[in-house]
Amino acid sequence: MNLTTNETVRVSGLITISGMYNVASNKTVIGVGSGSGITGGGLNLSGVRNVIIRNMVFRNASDDSINVQTNTTNVWIDHNDLASGYDGLIDVRRGSDFITVSRNRLRNHDKSMLLGHSDDNGSRTSASCA
Repeated sequence: MNLTTNETVRVSGLITISGMYNVASNKTVIGVGSGSGITGGGLNLSGVRNVIIRNMVFRNASDDSINVQTNTTNVWIDHNDLASGYDGLIDVRRGSDFITVSRNRLRNHDKSMLLGHSDDNGSRTSASCA
């Protein structure tokens, strides 16, 4: 997959994966139809830019459902339904910037979102939640 090419991944139905799948720059991951998404694993965005994750269902992730880290920028996480993961449902950390998390449903979980990294690293991370 060419990292600079804009590509759209359309997910139809509930797909079972294990572990975290890396998402490259300039990608849109969109659920098509009610209940389309991922169970058993999650999506990892690390050092990438220009990513959209929309209309997805995330269930029973073995780690984070959506992990945004290490200087990732320009991400839109919108209209997703996330529940019952192992760690965080959505984590935004380690210098990630210009991240919008809007109109998501977070439920049946005790660690919904991690925004930031640590008290010693507060100036590296900013995120907007709408």
